[in-house]
Amino acid sequence: MELEGISENKWFSFTWIIENFSYSWHKNGECIQSSAFVVDTMANTKWRLKLYPKGQAETEVEFFSFVLNREADCKGLKKLEIFFEISLLAADGVVLESKGERGEFEKGDGWCLYEFVENDEVFKIRRKDYLSEDVQTAHCRMRKSIKAVKIDGYCFARIRIVVERRSFLWNIKQFSSF
Repeated sequence: MELEGISENKWFSFTWIIENFSYSWHKNGECIQSSAFVVDTMANTKWRLKLYPKGQAETEVEFFSFVLNREADCKGLKKLEIFFEISLLAADGVVLESKGERGEFEKGDGWCLYEFVENDEVFKIRRKDYLSEDVQTAHCRMRKSIKAVKIDGYCFARIRIVVERRSFLWNIKQFSSF
């Protein structure tokens, strides 16, 4: 029996969880960066995922944008051609939005997926799906485009947008609501 859609290729997967996502203050052109991760199955290359909640360019303010960035100080070949796919996941791991590309990366290069998903889709229309318990989960998987890798790789990162809250008790004499 032949299974369609099942790939024999081995992938490196990076799952990135961002807590308190609705408190993101980032403006157009400002990003939230993952920690750097090393893909040992692709010659120990170092990568970073960037999420622009209000888009990277001025024309995409209503959209999320993602950038997959190969770090300048990484090991490996000068140029590396890969297939990669970035997805936003629900709390149960279901893919809500996904886009893939084939790109050639030199050290220090990045590849942007513009207009990834609309802000209203994430923050209003399907908020329960995208931001369950105010957590945004992004998933990036990649593999070499030419030479097959023999084993799957996996990395996981979690960041938290810090929320500062203050409360106080105060006695107000002769307080009235009128």
